[in-house]
Formats: sequence, C-alpha cells, structure tokens
Amino acid sequence: MKIEEKDDELVLFLKKQEMNDFCFEELDEIEEYFRSLFLNLDEYYHITIEGFYNIHVYLDEIEGMVLTLKKEDLDYYPFHQVEMQIVKEDTTFLYEIEEPLDFLSSNFDIYVYQNHFYVKKKTKEGYSPYEWGKLVYEGTKEILKRGKLLTHV
Repeated sequence: MKIEEKDDELVLFLKKQEMNDFCFEELDEIEEYFRSLFLNLDEYYHITIEGFYNIHVYLDEIEGMVLTLKKEDLDYYPFHQVEMQIVKEDTTFLYEIEEPLDFLSSNFDIYVYQNHFYVKKKTKEGYSPYEWGKLVYEGTKEILKRGKLLTHV
C-alpha cells in the first residue's frame, strides 16, 4: 500500500494483490472492507480515521484501487466513529513517465498527450510502473481518447 497526504486529502493506493480479489459491487461490503482497512492504517501506520469522510474510489481491473479520503469538518461528531459517503468510479490507471523507452514491451501501451508521456499497463504480469512514474487516476479517459498511441505491440 502506498500512502500520500495531499492538501486536505489522504490518498491510498492498493495493488490488486493486496485487495484479495475483493468485489466492490455492494455498498455494505465496500464499507466493511474500508473499516477493516482503516483499522490496519491505525495499527501499522498510526493514521487514525475518525469522523465523516467523503471517499472517492477509483478502480482499475489490472492495477488495483486508489482511495481519496477527505474529512468533513463537522461541529460535532461522536468520538471513535467513522461514517463515509462513497463514490465509486471504474477507470484506467495511467503513469506519467519521463522516459518512454523504458516501457517498450508487450505489457504496456505508451501515449503522448499535451507533451507528456503516459503508460498504460495491459496485463497483470510484469512490474508495475507506479514506482517509476506519477500515478494518474483522474481524467484518464480524456488522455486515452485524445492522446496519441505511440506503441501497440
């Protein structure tokens, strides 16, 4: 799991392997999964999740899931409780990279869009480029639609 704090949001990236092929169809199941995830955050990373959160879930069938958690500032909220409003979106993760030649493989498609290079992972096999590039999970449909595909092996 990768954790980032951005402005007033907490962003979590979970690889597909870490999700144990969990199905994110029913809202009750999603909330139950998140509650156990939040307990793990507290236990292993000392990040306490309490209060009311707006949670945006970005799901990629190959790579995994990104959660953006934004806490709402409420005047009063019971201590040690978590409530959440969840918005789920199926998306395709892309990685903004500097050197596209590193990703010349049948496992990746490379796009160029507005003078930036993006990699899309095509298979579950192989390494994940999230360690070498900036993960992009919002607005990827626009990049895939309007970007120029440089490779298609």
